[in-house]
Amino acid sequence: MFSSRTYSLNYKNMIQDVNAFLFKGRISKDETKICVCLRENGKWNESSVFYIDSEFKDAEEILKDNYFNVLFAKYTSNGDDFSIDQYNDLVLADETTTNEKLYLSGNFFSKVESGYQVLISSSN
Repeated sequence: MFSSRTYSLNYKNMIQDVNAFLFKGRISKDETKICVCLRENGKWNESSVFYIDSEFKDAEEILKDNYFNVLFAKYTSNGDDFSIDQYNDLVLADETTTNEKLYLSGNFFSKVESGYQVLISSSN
């Protein structure tokens, strides 16, 4: 079971809580889904990526297919259930490229990490 909440904390608290990011990922030739990547041991764990099989309208309204963009979030797991607290103020975007192009070139996760480090630096 999946649940989500969207809320606003102060900027510094949001950044400290980030342990995941959401993005639209292509799961087949004709289909994209909201995907989640977890931050573990101080880095984005590429092998942790999974997609949300149910609707996630809050994220779908923010994340786009036609350019690179990710939404930082807080992921919480409780056995078979999980929740995502998305922080709409923490979106990383670049309209000059796409998620797919960056992924295929091997630069997707490094671009996310660079943006994440900028967020961390700006919160101090």
